[in-house]
Amino acid sequence: MTTAQCQFSRLSDIPLAVDDMCICLKEPWQNLQNYRVRQVGDEIVIGPYVDVAKVEEPQKFNSPDASDNLLISPYSTAFRSKYPELAVLAWMLKDLASSLLRKNGPTEVIKLVDHLRADERLKDVEQISIEGFLRCCVASRYFSVKSDKRKKNPPIVLHLSSTQLDIEQRRTFAGTFAGELVSLSERVRHLIDHPSTVGTYRENLLQTLLRKHLPEPITWPRVSCLGALGNSTW
Repeated sequence: MTTAQCQFSRLSDIPLAVDDMCICLKEPWQNLQNYRVRQVGDEIVIGPYVDVAKVEEPQKFNSPDASDNLLISPYSTAFRSKYPELAVLAWMLKDLASSLLRKNGPTEVIKLVDHLRADERLKDVEQISIEGFLRCCVASRYFSVKSDKRKKNPPIVLHLSSTQLDIEQRRTFAGTFAGELVSLSERVRHLIDHPSTVGTYRENLLQTLLRKHLPEPITWPRVSCLGALGNSTW
């Protein structure tokens, strides 16, 4: 998927609607949180996302200024339903950033953005758009913020939240199975050149792995392995 395939190529292009989840771009990274849009008109009124009863005092923005102050967040169920293509991009970016933070440890935002844009799938995504996605990740508590308060203008450093760290640890564990599959599937190349036979062997490998870890009622006559873009990886 490329950004050209999305109905909107940037989060900032999407007009806010009532009940959308959004963030306030004027907030410091350390204070980012999710808000719910309460009213749209001459003014856009927002309140804390979890304040469904509307107890807390709302914030108001003139509609012409809203695009400079507010940004819709892609990390909600409603967003995924309304903008599925852009949601796929958002979750891929979040997962890739999470993987980079697990591998490299706490990382300055500007360096993390550079790492993300080095990925072929994100090369056409603007830097400011990636920063917007990362801000939304912080507001949704996927990532946490560190900064050296002793410095006048300390760089913003992101690291994994405790919840996201747990997810990454489980993902790393699951990745060991993928490594085992690749190793075993490559081994057959040294013995057999017949594509159909190699394919059957690899199907058996994947079936054996799935049968070991999935509940018994789940069955499948054949299996195949596709990459993120729908291409065969085997």
